[in-house]
Amino acid sequence: MGKITVARYIYKYLVKRNIKNVFGYSGGALLPLLNEFYNSDNINFIKNSNEQCSGYVAEGYSKSLNLSQPGVVISTSGPGVTNLITPLQNAYNDGTPMLAITAQVPLESIGTDAFQECNSTKLTLHCTKWNRLLTNPFNIHEILDIAYNTSMNSRKGPVHLDIPKNILSIEVDDRILMKDYDKEKEMGFNLLNRIDLCSILLEQSQKPLIIAGQGCNLSDGFLTKVSEKFNIPVTTTLHGMGNMDERHPLCLDMLGMHGHPNSNMSVQESDLIIGIGTRFDDRTVGDIVNYAPNSQNIIHVDNSLEKCNKVRNLFSNTTKTVTTIESDSKNFLKSLHRLNLDKKSDWIKNDKKYYYNETGKLKGPDVIKSINKTIDLLKIDREKTFFTTGVGNHQMWTAQHITWTHPGKIITSGSLGTMGVGVPFAIGSKIANKDHTVICIDGDGSFCMTCNELLTLKENDIPIKIFILNDSRQQMVHVWQKLFHNKRYIGTDNINPDFRLLAEAYDIVSLDCYTKRDLDKCVDNILSYDKCDIGIFHIQPEMCYPLVSPGSSLDNMIENENDLENIDIYQPTPN
Repeated sequence: MGKITVARYIYKYLVKRNIKNVFGYSGGALLPLLNEFYNSDNINFIKNSNEQCSGYVAEGYSKSLNLSQPGVVISTSGPGVTNLITPLQNAYNDGTPMLAITAQVPLESIGTDAFQECNSTKLTLHCTKWNRLLTNPFNIHEILDIAYNTSMNSRKGPVHLDIPKNILSIEVDDRILMKDYDKEKEMGFNLLNRIDLCSILLEQSQKPLIIAGQGCNLSDGFLTKVSEKFNIPVTTTLHGMGNMDERHPLCLDMLGMHGHPNSNMSVQESDLIIGIGTRFDDRTVGDIVNYAPNSQNIIHVDNSLEKCNKVRNLFSNTTKTVTTIESDSKNFLKSLHRLNLDKKSDWIKNDKKYYYNETGKLKGPDVIKSINKTIDLLKIDREKTFFTTGVGNHQMWTAQHITWTHPGKIITSGSLGTMGVGVPFAIGSKIANKDHTVICIDGDGSFCMTCNELLTLKENDIPIKIFILNDSRQQMVHVWQKLFHNKRYIGTDNINPDFRLLAEAYDIVSLDCYTKRDLDKCVDNILSYDKCDIGIFHIQPEMCYPLVSPGSSLDNMIENENDLENIDIYQPTPN
């Protein structure tokens, strides 16, 4: 067998795994590995503006591929690693597979406070599924297999491999045959026995309700088939939107803190909750004691035993009985669909009326609604359209006012709530799906965090559409200061740059929109342009309705300004 360096081995391993794009930033310790991508015909290396953005782009890349492949990011030692902490944690929280390969100072320099040294694996221990410092170059084949398989095994997530610079240059045997060291574990429960229990609970239920999360994104339509067969309404989480076409009469749209009122009220009225591929996080549950008060039984389906146990523990101090089923959503739904029940549920009243009150001023929901309408007017294929967002009001308005017809089309940060991911996620999504339309809907606060990624857009001529909802404020937090901190506003007003001049500096076409009169024309111009462009929509600051205030039950919603007078949500801060 021939001899190749560890760096070369890593490159050839990624080629074998059909990795087409790698994201990162250069640095001294990384050079032996970075050198392998020089003039490569197999893998395209994308340089980002910093390692944090590299991580976000890698996440967006994987998310837009329905998590079928990990996003791969490489970085140098020291700050190259510390800059990856937030994207690693974001990927960990959202269950996004990601392979981070970082360089380390030479093996003999570790522990000497060498230039750009840090204890990388201790830093990433709690924001990855698995991490390792490679000290034996002759284990590279095994370590890469473990890293890749761990990232892709249930529940998917990020892994981190740290490699000293001198190890990257050591020669090893050219063994490219991949041997699986970490097979997917067998499911811990007998699915058929659990389905029998589900059948009994469904027979007894008068008002069953399905909550579909991200885990249903690959259910291949069985969610809709089950819903239709038993007439069970479906509500979704943020990452589960589109698992059922929202135009379907049994689809209730998103639930939770900023969910549709009808979805939240249906949860509270239901007598059997079936949560599939969802974590029952605090933003969708609210007050745990008063959650779904009419339901004594909860069925929870997830492919991760760890998540099943966490949900069981979540409800351990309530009167509810949680039946956990460790299974992927598709197999569970297929098994459920085979059931022959004598009855169908007949309880849902699906009110699709939106709750936003129109005014004469340009507001955020107006922009989202115009985008939603113009997509159909321009006959843009929704199945081939991705929406990315940062975090804040614009994220929730996007969830509320885009009609979600296909799964996995919103690429956003969920559990960690990471601002600044909108543009990097859009870049990753477009690189992974060159024939798709990619629309980034961002707030001015989120956009300013990673606007340096305009450099990546310019260097690689990536044609995404960026809509900035500019109210010169971190409005969601501003509202919380108003409601919960006695109007003590601090740190939430933004003095923004001229976004048009910023776009011009990067040779990106842009336009401003100030009025509702010009709105549809501006949206049409942005979506019709065949290259990257930016629209800056100067909107009136306002609250995102509805709002379930923290610690409240899902049926205690602020749906409009009048509700502020009727609900006790003020918690004044003492002088």
